[in-house]
Amino acid sequence: MQPASSQLDLTRGVATRSFGRITARQGSEGSQRLPIPTLEDYAGTWLVGISGLVRPNTFEAYTYRLEQHVIPHLGRRRLNEITVDDILWLIGVLREKGLSGG
Repeated sequence: MQPASSQLDLTRGVATRSFGRITARQGSEGSQRLPIPTLEDYAGTWLVGISGLVRPNTFEAYTYRLEQHVIPHLGRRRLNEITVDDILWLIGVLREKGLSGG
């Protein structure tokens, strides 16, 4: 499998967002960059955002998978530091444990 096709498969249907480019007003002092969140922080925000939009079982499955498999490996990294190679590495780790990698 070529890296370009891996990137395409990983991002197909996924909404993307640029962090570190969002600015917030601070009175008359202009704007300041918001800090780029860690994956763990963003995952918590994401879960809150999808609560009620997905079935309860789906929400529980997402929460479990994030807490058990994703956060321990990548949770302390900032979103702009995580690469496609990091995701592919994590999928490999999960498959070595006998999981689907999904």
